[in-house]
Amino acid sequence: MAKEKTYQHQEDLTEADRAVLRHYEDAKEPIAWDKSDDAILAFAASIHEQKLDAEPEADAAAEEPTVVPFRRPAQARPMTVFRSPVAGLAIAASLMIGVVVGQTVLPQFNEDQARDYAQVIEDNERLAEQLARFGDLEGADEYFQVLEENVTLQAEIEDLRRIDTMPGADQIGTQLAAAPSPMDLGQLLTSFSCASLTARTGPGGNVIVDGYVGSGADLTRLQGSLGTGISRAQVAAPPFCTALEALHPFASSVGGPTVRPHDHGVAFDQGESVTLAATASGLFGGYLYVAVLSSDGQVRQLHQDATSASAEVVLDGGQALVMPSGQMLAIAISTPQPLFEAARPETEGADAYLAALSTALEAQDNAAASHVFLTTN
Repeated sequence: MAKEKTYQHQEDLTEADRAVLRHYEDAKEPIAWDKSDDAILAFAASIHEQKLDAEPEADAAAEEPTVVPFRRPAQARPMTVFRSPVAGLAIAASLMIGVVVGQTVLPQFNEDQARDYAQVIEDNERLAEQLARFGDLEGADEYFQVLEENVTLQAEIEDLRRIDTMPGADQIGTQLAAAPSPMDLGQLLTSFSCASLTARTGPGGNVIVDGYVGSGADLTRLQGSLGTGISRAQVAAPPFCTALEALHPFASSVGGPTVRPHDHGVAFDQGESVTLAATASGLFGGYLYVAVLSSDGQVRQLHQDATSASAEVVLDGGQALVMPSGQMLAIAISTPQPLFEAARPETEGADAYLAALSTALEAQDNAAASHVFLTTN
């Protein structure tokens, strides 16, 4: 009997382990582990001296083997394809709607936005150009001076034409009366009552007189006293000259209120309703007052209410604005504060109105006014 080999920790081997070791010792060649499952089970049964079909006897002393559960990893499912016709039609409809929106709605939206964007750019460029021109309004006076000079030049051109067409002007050697001296001219201009006259030098050194006088006789005397000078004054009989005298300190040619006939000339037919358009001052917001003085000595209030700066109003009073024949004076006044404590009557006498107007204007810290003459034939 061969001597049994000893192994480290042999005392820990069970009888089954010893049987396996003895089998290894007796084997003349290594065990082929590529055998079938049945052969491997038969070999294991022979080692443990068990039958394949028999249930193993429970060994109370034997330790239960540790069982490690093993789960095969789940394979990824392939993408599910919907083969329903309804689902296909829904997908196709969605794609078609997307194409329609992309080709029609979005380009139109982008075009509208582009127009608005282009307008903003244009406005910004225009405002930037104006700002550069005015430079925080430092050059505004110069700019408006140029405009005023252009108007003056146009008036001087008309004056030259009038000189060229004066009776006898085409006759060589015709002697015209000399213009009065500056001292005589100053005395002449202040010799009229209910009048406001100013003189300036026109083309060719001619004296030009602007303003108004209170009667036709005063206008004739003025023209006869100027000699080669030119009168551009007009007649403003009372109460018109009184109103202009009250408005003169507040007359503003730049940024002030305006009043004019609406889509009509300055001459109206008898019985025709007078429609006016007025614009509030652009210098400040506040209140706008528009009134018409007629040759019958009455004043008709057309507008006396709060109005934002530069706002335009069209005033059509219907039969209430059918004026008597003769001259009319339409006035517009802008004030930052109410001009009167209470609204004036729609129609009142010119004397009472002009007295209240003069007092009210003197109490204003700021005011701007303008006027226009109208006639009814």
